[in-house]
Amino acid sequence: MRIRCLLLILSLMTGGFVFPMRADAGTFQRPGVGFQVINPTDCVGGGPLSLWPQFFPFPTFGIGYRQRVWVLSCNNDGNGNSSILEGPGSGLQSQPGAAAGISTSPYDTPIAVNAAGEPYVWNANVGNWSPMPRGSDWQGSAACFWSIAGGGDTYSSTWALTDNLTDCAYPVGSTNLRIQKWDPFKKMWRAIRPDGGEFGLAVSLGVSPDGVLWAVNAGGNIYRSATNNIPVLMPGCARKVAVGVQENAWVLGCQWNNDKRGYPVYRWNTHLERWFLVPGYALDIAVAPDTGMPWIIDPQYRLEAWFGPFE
Repeated sequence: MRIRCLLLILSLMTGGFVFPMRADAGTFQRPGVGFQVINPTDCVGGGPLSLWPQFFPFPTFGIGYRQRVWVLSCNNDGNGNSSILEGPGSGLQSQPGAAAGISTSPYDTPIAVNAAGEPYVWNANVGNWSPMPRGSDWQGSAACFWSIAGGGDTYSSTWALTDNLTDCAYPVGSTNLRIQKWDPFKKMWRAIRPDGGEFGLAVSLGVSPDGVLWAVNAGGNIYRSATNNIPVLMPGCARKVAVGVQENAWVLGCQWNNDKRGYPVYRWNTHLERWFLVPGYALDIAVAPDTGMPWIIDPQYRLEAWFGPFE
């Protein structure tokens, strides 16, 4: 706790400077334990792949219970939308529609956004996508959606990164977007910080199955929403965050490796309160809500899953 407070003070004094995570900050490595390719013939990851190594803001896949994966393929239409695949990682099948970003709630309900910023939720009764509401209390405008993260059930703990509809434009690079949460009583989206202050903007969201939000902003700062949604600045620097059961948090670090063509992967140790570097490099990351096991999209655009214990 003392270390965390010192990091917060230094961050404020230096205008938001974040200490980068390094391998010597803690390294996990054990023979036979780590990420393994699920199907070497798959090509997944979605999006305009030429953007790498620029940070790509959309989540390109999500995992539900029983390792059910929804992921964007490499087949992109040139406008930012990719075809959608679903199934166990070793047997992906094509599904209707196309999207720019996709994730899932812990109850296996995928949520997607297209390149026009329109959100959709999967309707299992008809086997296709249904539009989600877009009404927002921010500036009295409908929201333009770029990322959706679900925790708990589909709607009661669903968070999104949005723009004002009048400014809706396909974002590239590290662009801070407004954090909004779905209000199931008023049937609308609500900005958690309408003034856009600290913890009100982000580029990546992760939500635990019990609804605790983690966020990363364009500067690489990592935040966790504590009691009463008070943001806590965590140590380290990240590009993406994913969270599983018991707040088992994983991030992609800020340091793009040009040789490996990916970002390093770190796991948060709640007991030691530090990030541990694990073997492997990734373009995107998601965590299974039931097992807490991370999956990544590797630099060859393949799905990899973690095998073995963490510690």
